[in-house]
Amino acid sequence: MKVFTAKQVIDHVSFILKDPENVRWLRPIVLDYVNEAQLAVVRMLPSANRVRTTIKLQEGTLQELPDDALSLISVVKNVCEGVPGRAIRLATRSV
Repeated sequence: MKVFTAKQVIDHVSFILKDPENVRWLRPIVLDYVNEAQLAVVRMLPSANRVRTTIKLQEGTLQELPDDALSLISVVKNVCEGVPGRAIRLATRSV
């Protein structure tokens, strides 16, 4: 899948809007729209911006995501003192 830079997107949008010199639609304004579009995509499809990270868990069963996280997509394995442990296996609640 091809990756586009913000500059490439803005250049393409400026061409479509027939404003290649960015007279009517200033580049900072178009960039604001690009940023809003990216946020909208990630809100609707969090996996569009996956970040793999290690989270220190709290004692007990109720956990909280970091402030900058939108959702938990998957849990891969436990880590103890920086050493990767065994992989997490999916189990039903009845098990």
